[in-house]
Amino acid sequence: MDRYVFRNSPQTKQKVILMGFMDKLKNSFKREKGAAKEQVGRDQRDPYLEAEGRKERYEGGVKQVGEQIKDAAKEARRTVK
Repeated sequence: MDRYVFRNSPQTKQKVILMGFMDKLKNSFKREKGAAKEQVGRDQRDPYLEAEGRKERYEGGVKQVGEQIKDAAKEARRTVK
């Protein structure tokens, strides 16, 4: 969910999205952390750590795709107006 701050301006109130960037950063970090865990699991021949890393990497990737879809929808709404 995005959080908005309203900035008073003479013409209109503009929405400033604060959380979009942080969500993308968290998702990217989760993907990289998962990839690292997966690699460590492979190196140590630990299938459980490898599977946990793969799961985290996929979760981060799916959330990243969700953010991209949200951005595309926002851009489409902006161009239709």
